Amino acid sequence: MKQAVSILFATAFFLVNGVSLWAEDPLYENVIVESFDGPSVSKFHKGATARILQEDGSTKIVDISGKDVIWRVDNSLASRYATEGFPTSRYVNSWPIDLFGIDPENAEELQALGVRAKFDRQGYNYFAVHVGTELDGEWSAQAMPLSPDNLPGRIKNINVWVWGAHYNYTIEMHVRDYQGVPHVLPMRVVSGVDRKKYRSGSLRFTGWRKMAAAVPNSVPQDSRYNLQDYRLQFVKFVVRTDPYERVDDFYIYFDQMQVIVDVYSNFYDGKNLARPDHIANVWGTDAAEGDDAQTSGGQ
Repeated sequence: MKQAVSILFATAFFLVNGVSLWAEDPLYENVIVESFDGPSVSKFHKGATARILQEDGSTKIVDISGKDVIWRVDNSLASRYATEGFPTSRYVNSWPIDLFGIDPENAEELQALGVRAKFDRQGYNYFAVHVGTELDGEWSAQAMPLSPDNLPGRIKNINVWVWGAHYNYTIEMHVRDYQGVPHVLPMRVVSGVDRKKYRSGSLRFTGWRKMAAAVPNSVPQDSRYNLQDYRLQFVKFVVRTDPYERVDDFYIYFDQMQVIVDVYSNFYDGKNLARPDHIANVWGTDAAEGDDAQTSGGQ
């Protein structure tokens, strides 16, 4: 009897207060996207594709699932006053103590991606740290899916550890939505007791800091027709110099990138029936392509 009364009371409480018993409370999951533990360590997720421009002007789509994630930094990805031969990159045996501790068991395996940049003159200089892979024997810039194909949900934040040298530079993150539209996300320091003093994108700190880019709701990650999830893709980091800051020598390092995914967003009973792979298996590839075309239309 007491149990029945308790259930009735709880039900009445939720109804009176306008709270649904089946409210879609966020359920977050952290996913490591890139460890930066050396070349050929990270792979593109299942379902990742690349668009290759053909000689006749057409575009060919190829599957790059399982291919190596290769980071690229060179003179062609920097502004015009970049010193010849710069920027350049290499992996180093280092790690953030706040992330792995002072003496981790796998210390010899831990790596970070380092970038060294120089410019011939001060000004509004920049360089990009681009992700890609090898296609037909050559490096090709390709967007990297930020969550596995089997993990549904909306990405809320993208975090990465960055080592700064107190230069008055800024950093921003470039991503692409499922419609191919690019978005620039500001990054902010989120670790350290003094984190609030840094303006958006500021690299004017010393040592390792965790930086985060919040993904606004204006960046589409699902379809309005069937609430199917579409993965956000990472394109590049862009580092910009202050016009009055020194540019003769600059170092920056990157370690462990992860995303925070709300796996309960847009959940509904029977959501698996809207997955493109399920539609293709049941109704054929033409139906899956038609659904994709329909859900990729204008908003």
